[in-house]
Amino acid sequence: MEHDAKGNVLTKTVHATADATGASGAAAPTVGVPRAWRYTYNGVGQVLTATGPRTDVGDKTTYAYDDITGNLMTVTNAAGHITTLSNYDANGRVGKIVDANGLAIDLQYTPRGWLKSRTVTGNGGTETTGYEYDGVGQLKKVTLPDGSWIGYDYDAAHRLTDTYDRLGNRITYTLDAMGNRLKEQVTDPSGALARQITRVYDALNRLQTVTGASL
Repeated sequence: MEHDAKGNVLTKTVHATADATGASGAAAPTVGVPRAWRYTYNGVGQVLTATGPRTDVGDKTTYAYDDITGNLMTVTNAAGHITTLSNYDANGRVGKIVDANGLAIDLQYTPRGWLKSRTVTGNGGTETTGYEYDGVGQLKKVTLPDGSWIGYDYDAAHRLTDTYDRLGNRITYTLDAMGNRLKEQVTDPSGALARQITRVYDALNRLQTVTGASL
């Protein structure tokens, strides 16, 4: 990578090698043609342009910002399609995104800054997805536009232990002390076990075996 005096990445180059295992490290012989990405920035370090590695077509994305707030206002891709961002709140969270096809996404947040709802308007209709959290910010429930929902439970260490839906289907995760998933049990609305997957790890937390079956 090449950087400017402020530490911004100006050029990133990726070159394939003949080393399939990675054992040779940086000394591996290169093959093929390198691929390079190039970036430009404004005076405060925000990306103005990002040019990809393709040379057969235009591969530049351009970003424009509000002069006062610094909020991202538009993103223009290589095809000239423009996405606009607006309705930022006082904390810099975007409230509205409109793509080149006129599809609009409205975003609302909780007082603590977590995404509360996402409303998509376009093609003659509107669909809203809602999000609910517990007191520490863990996602507890996602309500989809059709009214169906998915719930999530966590243990005292904030690790996901259960996923379930409105119909009563549930996935339960059994974890070890390191957070590895030792068992996944899928139960149907009646509580009957429908599928189970077990995993075994060694002392270095490396996965050794996976056993799974539908019952």
